[in-house]
Amino acid sequence: MAGDVLGRRALNRATLARQLLLRRWDLPVAEAVQRLAGINGQDPEPPYLGLWARLAGFRHHALTKALEDREVVRSTLLRGTQHLVTAADYLAWRPLLQPMLEQRRRGAFGRSTAGVDPAALAAATRELLAERPLTRPELGRLLAERWPGQDPVSLAWSAQYLVPLVHPPPSGTWGKRGAIPCVLAESWLGRPLPAAASPAGMITRHLAAFGPASVWTSRPGPGSPGCASRSSGSPRSCARSATSTAGGSTTCPTPPVPTPTPRRRCACCPRWTTSCSPTPTAPA
Repeated sequence: MAGDVLGRRALNRATLARQLLLRRWDLPVAEAVQRLAGINGQDPEPPYLGLWARLAGFRHHALTKALEDREVVRSTLLRGTQHLVTAADYLAWRPLLQPMLEQRRRGAFGRSTAGVDPAALAAATRELLAERPLTRPELGRLLAERWPGQDPVSLAWSAQYLVPLVHPPPSGTWGKRGAIPCVLAESWLGRPLPAAASPAGMITRHLAAFGPASVWTSRPGPGSPGCASRSSGSPRSCARSATSTAGGSTTCPTPPVPTPTPRRRCACCPRWTTSCSPTPTAPA
């Protein structure tokens, strides 16, 4: 497997299989989210529809309960957008994504927050959220009291990029919209984020969820770690090593090219992908 080069159809089947799209699976919600390496959650409904397309007998309450039980969390992560991931993956991946998130913050809000020290903004955010959960507008208004003349919206969004925050339910659950609450991730999960983390595990998980990939496409966004960034050895050998580790197991299948591909109507883009499909109505 390590030396194989897959054609487009073989890569297609591997990606569909690893994304649980060749058949419906009998899996708990948290395990499915873990297998998928996260699922896009920009809006409340897409994660429910994405899991409905993949899991046998899926019902709304299963994902809602996983969020309420803190097995799964919703936060700004991959590509700087909202994703649902397991609590364990959040703790492992959030520090690795910090450089990308800071880059996104500078690009989107650097000019509108000129003169605001990012470290001071992060410290103020932690102080405010240590008292109680706040919606993003509430957080922005309180931060603007400390930085008069600054745009509250830009301050709140910058804080979300700078500080590990999660959005607790009922926000982000089926049909629930409105101002998004923010809490400190460490408080919500009851565990600290690691001070240092290696990208190797995250890269291998990406390969397990999406099939063999190049070093470039294994990065979940600009500024994020790829094989070449922090791993020993050449990018090519690193990619082969991770593919070999991920490939060929039960959870990382590489099915034959003739494998049938049933139609699956998914809600929105899973992590690291860009294509979207029409959305059906999921059963209650």
